[in-house]
Amino acid sequence: MDASDERENDYLRFLRGMRPDDASIPTSMPDLSTAQSSELDFRTSFVGPDGLPEIDHDGSEFARMLLAQAEQEQKDTDTEAEEAVAAAQAEAEEAADAVNGVLQLSSARVGTEEGQDRQLPKAPAAKATDTFVVTKKTCRYYNKERERCKRAATGLDGRCAIHKISQFCKHPKCNKFNQGNGYCIKHGGGKKCKHEGCEKQVQGYGYCSGHGGKPLCSFEGCENKRMEGGLCKAHGGGRFCQQEGCKKRDIGGGHCISHGGGKKCQAKDCTKVDRGGGYCKAHGGGKKCLADNCKNWAPGGGLCLDHKGPGRRCKTLGCIKYDLGGGHCIAHGGGRKCIVDGCDKIRQVNKRCRGHGGKVLCCVPNCERAAQNRKLCKAHGGGRLCQHEGCTNKQKGKGLCIRHGGGTRCKEGGCSAIDRGGGYCKGHGGGKKCSYTYCKKWVVGGGYCDDHLDLEISHQPEEISRIAANSYLTNESVATI
Repeated sequence: MDASDERENDYLRFLRGMRPDDASIPTSMPDLSTAQSSELDFRTSFVGPDGLPEIDHDGSEFARMLLAQAEQEQKDTDTEAEEAVAAAQAEAEEAADAVNGVLQLSSARVGTEEGQDRQLPKAPAAKATDTFVVTKKTCRYYNKERERCKRAATGLDGRCAIHKISQFCKHPKCNKFNQGNGYCIKHGGGKKCKHEGCEKQVQGYGYCSGHGGKPLCSFEGCENKRMEGGLCKAHGGGRFCQQEGCKKRDIGGGHCISHGGGKKCQAKDCTKVDRGGGYCKAHGGGKKCLADNCKNWAPGGGLCLDHKGPGRRCKTLGCIKYDLGGGHCIAHGGGRKCIVDGCDKIRQVNKRCRGHGGKVLCCVPNCERAAQNRKLCKAHGGGRLCQHEGCTNKQKGKGLCIRHGGGTRCKEGGCSAIDRGGGYCKGHGGGKKCSYTYCKKWVVGGGYCDDHLDLEISHQPEEISRIAANSYLTNESVATI
């Protein structure tokens, strides 16, 4: 039996409790005071009375245990380092393949457009001597500023959950998100309307806007889209300017154009509204006429009114009105027609003409007139009232009645009086006067003044008798002949 087997037996007997009592140990231990200092090292073994080495004081065995443990830890460290280097090399090779793929794709596109072959640059190969830093894989997605996403990559495509390939539109060169069926809304993605044969996008309730997929105006009989406030724009819904006392609509930023709403001109220190292209008209914004040497503004682009040809204008020769349907304006037969079979009138509300119910009626019972404001017709107070506080007169212009400054002014220079007829005030010959000869009194609405009205009525029976007598005499003379 060699020394190693003997040591194993010693360990087994020690663990099984076969060693002697602790009381006999001091008497059997050798006297180390007389031993030389050179012999007192970790190789010195302490033997007990039973001939077995005492493990509590066996320095050589303890040293061998420490050396074995150190060797095992060194092996584990080397194994982990080799695995880390292998993982880093695999990641570097994968990144190089991705770069080569992108370069090949871009080179193929450039070659197709320009007709020139270019040599593809190769990514530098990873060397065995390179030092790699083991990091967590990050998403491969780059934004327009070429900044890489810092989220952790998930899945086989090397991207995070937000930027994975399945999240984007399948159409080439489209970077919009997938809205359904693998495509964005522009390229046919998203849910389709449930109505049979309809290919439009769903707006709400499983249907498109035309088949009831939009929230409707709460006004009775109105099928327009609901805005803020539960009503459509025609019935007072939508956003309005937040300026106190302003009733104009909000076009951006919570205000109308007059109070600073809308997009601003991009020119430095310019506070005007963007009219097109990011600039105001003074800085080149908006759209001008495309005709040579013409600097007139063209609403909506194209040509100005002077150079506008067929297209968005009425096709009738000499007519400059807009085409409202069918190539013509309303006056020349254009516009959308009533949906009732055989009716050629222009539709108003609910896709019908006024004769077939295409109008909003007055809310007063048994009144069939069209509603104007506040769900009332003009006869029941539905007209627009003066905006002056406490005034119930009707508007005549600029939101005010004549008494509070509304209406059209006299054309005479320096005159601020109201136009009473013909473009002039009463003082400058406007308005209507009494129809009686040589009478110059004003008459509202025309006719006779109070002084000559009774006189004219009293003469009417005599005039009627005279006319009847003349007709009788004329008939008698014709019969005699």
